[in-house]
Amino acid sequence: MRVYRPDEIAELAHKAQALGAVFTAEKLMTGAVSIACEYELDPEEGTTDIAIKVCPNGPPVLEAVDEVIRKSYELIIQGE
Repeated sequence: MRVYRPDEIAELAHKAQALGAVFTAEKLMTGAVSIACEYELDPEEGTTDIAIKVCPNGPPVLEAVDEVIRKSYELIIQGE
């Protein structure tokens, strides 16, 4: 999935990815969409979802993407 977001959001996503974050999107059997960020905050625990948002498919996905990117970047920076 590829979405185009405002420069501010795209920049945060690129910074998070440069630090090792992986963003995922999945259409659930219910038709909803799950947007998540996977990251290794603790090497002993391995990679885990640090931010996740489930929303209806359609326009709410863009807001969910923005929310997950902002939240995950904030958590990554706090953990560094």
